Amino acid sequence: MQQTYDTVRQLLEAGKTAEAERLVLQELEVVPNDATLLYLKGRIGAKRADWQGALNAFNRAVQLDPDSPAREARQAIEEILAFYHKDYYNP
Repeated sequence: MQQTYDTVRQLLEAGKTAEAERLVLQELEVVPNDATLLYLKGRIGAKRADWQGALNAFNRAVQLDPDSPAREARQAIEEILAFYHKDYYNP
């Protein structure tokens, strides 16, 4: 399984999001409760700015593995979504 994780990471770094997603979804059909695959699925969602999809995947990964890097990734997305800069709204 480590080889699959590495391949997905390489695809993401190369900007091949669709291929990475195809591989992750294929593997999740076989192992639906793999926290690392769910974390990678969340990274794919974040790369596509699919914030809700990313948060869902990260939340599931954290449920399965509380020490998952998905915890920090989820927090980063929540901070992005909560960003508010009053000067942008008051000219």
